[in-house]
Amino acid sequence: MALKTAKLEGRDHYVVPTVMITAGVHEGSGGPLYYSPEQLAKSANRWNGKPVLIKHGANDGSAGTPQVFEQQRVGTVFNTVFDGVRLKADLYLDVERLREISPQTIDSIKANRMVEVSTGLWSDHVAPGGSFMGKDFDAAVFNISPDHLAVVGPDEIGACSIKDGCGMLRNSSPGLPLPVMSF
Repeated sequence: MALKTAKLEGRDHYVVPTVMITAGVHEGSGGPLYYSPEQLAKSANRWNGKPVLIKHGANDGSAGTPQVFEQQRVGTVFNTVFDGVRLKADLYLDVERLREISPQTIDSIKANRMVEVSTGLWSDHVAPGGSFMGKDFDAAVFNISPDHLAVVGPDEIGACSIKDGCGMLRNSSPGLPLPVMSF
């Protein structure tokens, strides 16, 4: 895949196709939770304009402080869509900020290697849990309120990992199977 670039606010940006999360059960900081297609679809337009960080935000998990923007922000989420299974977007990643904060991410992008990501979001939960496609969950997620998307690889694995169908450059890589789900 050819590396796509664009100008944003007069600065060079890589435009990186990304699968942020898939419908299904993912175990993150809130334990195993079920993300339904309906709730992911409802949240899609709320992701546009949210910051992309290297690692997650401050102690409360939020990107909403000047310190987090100064130290961790490398881009912005745009063109978010839900395709029935995957919440996909283009990450506009500021080339200069990446050079300063995470040069290894540039290396991965240029080599067309997938990179782990993790959604930073607030949500409400409905219990009791259950099971979806053989995975147990404690509660179902609703009222998703996006805060940021974190680039966490290669040090960490996102709750929705590359293996699960998520990640930067994941939606442009036909070599790996996507999860098959029936609803």
